[in-house]
Amino acid sequence: MKLGEAFGYGEKQEAGEKAELSVVLALLELVRSSAADMDMDAMDENVGKLAVLDYEDEAVSEGIAKLRQAAADLDFDEDETRAELLFKRLSE
Repeated sequence: MKLGEAFGYGEKQEAGEKAELSVVLALLELVRSSAADMDMDAMDENVGKLAVLDYEDEAVSEGIAKLRQAAADLDFDEDETRAELLFKRLSE
């Protein structure tokens, strides 16, 4: 079983769906681990899932946008760092 399946990620996230903390944290961990493994396909897929969710905190929305830009730039180190920072911020 993959980590994403354990958190109910077999289905696509709908655009505009309100972000649940457990879902966002699981996706951030998937982004971080795929960036560390330099798995572009997995990283891109999970960043895309994060990008379509709605966030109440504007700073988190901006962080997700920066995460998405790093993924588009194929900057694995930046993606890993940003995912870790967002994870820590949301875990507080």
